[in-house]
Amino acid sequence: MRLRDDAKELLIRQKAVELIVREGLDGFSMKELARSCELSVSTIYVYFKNKEDLLFQLTLQLRTEQLSQSIRGLKEDMSFEEGLRLQWQNRFDYFVAHPLNIQAVERLKYTPQFHRTTPQLIKTFQPDLGKFMENAIKRGELAGMPFEVYWAIAFAPLYSLIEFHAAGGSYASDKFRITPELIGEAVRRIAMALRGE
Repeated sequence: MRLRDDAKELLIRQKAVELIVREGLDGFSMKELARSCELSVSTIYVYFKNKEDLLFQLTLQLRTEQLSQSIRGLKEDMSFEEGLRLQWQNRFDYFVAHPLNIQAVERLKYTPQFHRTTPQLIKTFQPDLGKFMENAIKRGELAGMPFEVYWAIAFAPLYSLIEFHAAGGSYASDKFRITPELIGEAVRRIAMALRGE
């Protein structure tokens, strides 16, 4: 039995992200991954049972990192607007620091592996996020609504702004950058909408 090497596993994960972004899932194979890592395919199987296991483990890792970063510093007694602003800034910072990871997650979003990670993520992050949300509802800072409606109002605008930021411009301007001031203004308006104003 071959010993596991943490550096090799990290390399495999990094190269998998690069390959998924560059080639998409249709072009992703264990053979191509082994070639990009300069390892044998059998070495990859020391770390992952098969391609599906690798994609599941990678998706879980990337989503966990992204969610952990997004709630870093969040406290259950924060005002809703303050907590949302923090989450926006954290998500944006993660995007800037890890653009390939974000792109890989986008490609993995419609896979069975992505959906299989959701129960584990809910179990991990629900306690902290749930308490924050419950407190916001109790204080009247957040109206009750279906989760999907909440998500579309609270976070979809951030991802639209991130697209403009990545492009360096928008439909209205050939120069666009996300700033803390812009995040503050957007979150203030979103918080008003989510209160039901």
